[in-house]
Amino acid sequence: MSRVIAATAVTFVGLLTCAVQAQEESFYFGQPVQHPEGLSGVWETADGQGGAIGIHLLLDTSIPADATAPAGAPQSWQDLQLGVFDRRGPIIQRGELNYFGDSPRGGEVRFKDGRLTLHFVSTMVDAPSIDLDLVQQPGDRWVGRLHRGWFDSQVMLRRPEVEGAAGTSPIVGTWSESSSPGYTCMHIVEQAPNEFSGWSDSLKHYGELMKVRPAGDGWFSFELYAHSGVCCSHTFIGLPDAHGDRMEGLWPSGLKQAPHQGSWRKMRGDSCVTESN
Repeated sequence: MSRVIAATAVTFVGLLTCAVQAQEESFYFGQPVQHPEGLSGVWETADGQGGAIGIHLLLDTSIPADATAPAGAPQSWQDLQLGVFDRRGPIIQRGELNYFGDSPRGGEVRFKDGRLTLHFVSTMVDAPSIDLDLVQQPGDRWVGRLHRGWFDSQVMLRRPEVEGAAGTSPIVGTWSESSSPGYTCMHIVEQAPNEFSGWSDSLKHYGELMKVRPAGDGWFSFELYAHSGVCCSHTFIGLPDAHGDRMEGLWPSGLKQAPHQGSWRKMRGDSCVTESN
């Protein structure tokens, strides 16, 4: 019964954060976390019907109270939320995504020795049955079985990218905010020509889905916490420089957001935590 409750509550991506908080502790609560960015965000593959099927992982950790950035700070596991989706267009829509947590009431997601598993048998029309048995591989991939509703196959999941793209937009990549204290990171991907998505990290919270839209004349809009279901999303409007490694812009006025200038720098790799960047 608890699995049915978990799946029903989180069918819509907009209910992500508030709906999937498990009422019990994670199976892995307190375990050390070495690379939180490597266990958060989106991986997918083509579903054979013109869309993509994949997973979204949202990881919460804890760090010492005096830490202001995750680099060099020991982190401990709090909870993991797993979303399994089958998107038919470039952006995930209502009904295409279901979430589960790593606790008995959350859905019994298991992650041990690099293996991610879930078994959910649905009794509802709007919640597909799901089976997952994936192993994390070098090169930021997951390999194994993925079953969601009509789809059931062995897969290799990778970070989203445009198939056969001739060039890459300057905003694609990992960006670290450099204009304010604290820690914010954005991972931007291009899922179809001129169609973007991504996820953001903050201190102790990794993999929050965001909205990314072209804003005209080379500018882009980045809406952080756009799907969290908790007040409030924050939007940054930015323009990458000619080299594509810096971005300046504005955080406009909004709910719980005073207007202020902002700047970001692109990381050489896919991490804002690794100090070698």
